[in-house]
Amino acid sequence: MVDETTEIEEDDPNESGLIRDLREKAKSGAKAEKRVVELERTMAFKDAGVPDSKMAGYFSKAYEGEMTSDAIRSAATEAGIIETAPEVQEAADDAAAHGAIQTAATGGGSNVGPSYSDELAGAKTEAAAIAVMVKHNVPVLGHGKMPTAQELNDQTSAGTST
Repeated sequence: MVDETTEIEEDDPNESGLIRDLREKAKSGAKAEKRVVELERTMAFKDAGVPDSKMAGYFSKAYEGEMTSDAIRSAATEAGIIETAPEVQEAADDAAAHGAIQTAATGGGSNVGPSYSDELAGAKTEAAAIAVMVKHNVPVLGHGKMPTAQELNDQTSAGTST
C-alpha cells in the first residue's frame, strides 16, 4: 500500500513489468480515493442544505469541522450561508399573506373562519396584517406604514356609519 506522504517514483526502465504495473495501479487508486473523498464532502454539504452559490463554495472549501449535516448546517448558519429559522418563518408568513391578498382580491374564500381581530392579532408581519385588512375590506392608510389601532377603529366606525 502506498503511503500518502511517500511520492510514487517515476518509472525506472530497469524495473520489471510487474512493479511498473503495481505503480500505475497505486497511482490510479490514490486518484480514485481522492475523488471519493471529494464526492463525500460535496454530498455532506448538500445534505446539510448548503446552497450552490459562490459564497457557499468559499465556505465549503474553508470548512474544517465535523462532516455531519448538523455541524455543517450550524456553521453555515453562523456564517450567514443558510437562513435562520425566523427568516424562513417570515418568508412563509409573507407567502401566506400574498395568498390571502390574492384570495381577497379575487373574491374567494368563505365567511366562516376566525374574526378580523383574531386574524389581525395572529399576523406576524406587516404583509400578513395588510392581507387581513384587505380580506376584511378595511382600507389601509398610508403607504408602507402600519395603521395604528386608533386609525383602524376610525376606519371601522366610518365604514359602518355610511
